[in-house]
Amino acid sequence: MSSSQTKAKGFGLGFLLFIFLLIHIFHFSLWAKSSCCLENSAYDPNLEVSFQGKILKVYLPPKGLAVLEVEREGKSFSVFLCPVRHYYLINPDFKEGDLVEVTGAKTFYKKLGIIFMARHVRNLRTGNLFLFRSPVPPYRPVWE
Repeated sequence: MSSSQTKAKGFGLGFLLFIFLLIHIFHFSLWAKSSCCLENSAYDPNLEVSFQGKILKVYLPPKGLAVLEVEREGKSFSVFLCPVRHYYLINPDFKEGDLVEVTGAKTFYKKLGIIFMARHVRNLRTGNLFLFRSPVPPYRPVWE
């Protein structure tokens, strides 16, 4: 074999580690982008309000957030509750036409913009209270 010819070697350990690291970084960046839209939940209790209204519609998309459309004084409001998977876990008794008392605040999320996020909702027909955020600071979502 002359000096100008070299033997082909298998992938070195350094190359394999590089590929593993690249895949690892790519996987976690995709995971972060595909996580639910509630990544930066800066819930501010100083902006919290409570109101009563009638449920017009319960939205349960295949993925994403469960939403109640609540009518108050002739106006319709979208009240975001929690990821749908968590909604099915707690199985609230919300039905169209039920009177509810909602406590929550306007909150900003990167993917959704400014939304009204419920901290808890009481069904006035049954008296059941459903928590969606912890009642103490930092008011983290209960599904985390």
